[in-house]
Amino acid sequence: MKFYDLVLSDCAVTDSNLNLLHNSYFKVNGSRKGIGRNLYRNSYLGCCMAFRRSVLSYVLPFPETLVPHDVWIGLNVEIRGSVLFLERPTLYYRRHDSNLSTSSSESSNSVVFRMYYRMMIVFNLIKRWYAEK
Repeated sequence: MKFYDLVLSDCAVTDSNLNLLHNSYFKVNGSRKGIGRNLYRNSYLGCCMAFRRSVLSYVLPFPETLVPHDVWIGLNVEIRGSVLFLERPTLYYRRHDSNLSTSSSESSNSVVFRMYYRMMIVFNLIKRWYAEK
């Protein structure tokens, strides 16, 4: 039996009234492992993640700059640990008009902002890695 540092389950995507929009977030998002892949289009949703306590030793503290916690945790575990993508939906991911994230939909942010956002994630990953050396 293999043990993982982080397990990410799939989820069904619904609207605010729980009407099913997508049977699988993974299919809509093209979710899979890979640092480059998840910098381009993030698969890591905090509500779908479970991880070992030991992960906290290298993900905390969270960066003070623009880096969402779920992306930060997922990418750090990809670098240092083992990740399992559980293909079975285990919950409903309810989307409503006031959601801040753009998960499962197209981003309305500018290309410049999206590039800056990804550069900040990479910068903080490198900064953390060098701080630990």
